[in-house]
Amino acid sequence: MIFHPSVCLTMLRQHRTKEGESYVRMVELPVEVPTVMGGSITITHQIDSASPLANAIVSGAVSPDVVEEYAFSVTIVANDDI
Repeated sequence: MIFHPSVCLTMLRQHRTKEGESYVRMVELPVEVPTVMGGSITITHQIDSASPLANAIVSGAVSPDVVEEYAFSVTIVANDDI
């Protein structure tokens, strides 16, 4: 068992400035973090009007065209009981 994990979900998206420069914008997304982890874990982020992913929802469903523009990084830091 893993106790008190810290989970960071980061959305990565290509961004172009007015000047034509390109870079990867990183936005940390709030997630529900469990208190204890076992062998597998599900991380969730609620997509609502305040979420950076709000434009990914079209007519109540995730739009594949929009989702292809994103990449995600998940970092988990925790302590085991040994």
